[in-house]
Amino acid sequence: MSDEHHNPLDHPEVQVASLPRYVGAFVVGFGAMILAALLTVYGGFSLSGALIELSVIGFVALMVQLYLLFKLDVAASRMWHTLSFIATVPLAFFAITLTQFMFHSLAIRTAVTGGS
Repeated sequence: MSDEHHNPLDHPEVQVASLPRYVGAFVVGFGAMILAALLTVYGGFSLSGALIELSVIGFVALMVQLYLLFKLDVAASRMWHTLSFIATVPLAFFAITLTQFMFHSLAIRTAVTGGS
């Protein structure tokens, strides 16, 4: 057997982590939630306008957090991490969509109809 001991702090995933990045991601996420709450309460937008604005805020917060927390970018050293995330997005979309469809049609599929 080999007696190699690897220092876990030398792992590339651990090297990417830093306190300023985590604090920055928290501040961006918290700020996005506060902004979304304020726009929802005091915005006075139409339903479609509010939906678009809240979606943009959520998307911007997501992209900033992905960069700060996971350092997902197009650098050659991080390409596989970014690619694996991009490949996961359609799977999550299908899972959420199918779950919504299942629960939306659950009452129709399980409801007992009136006596016939």
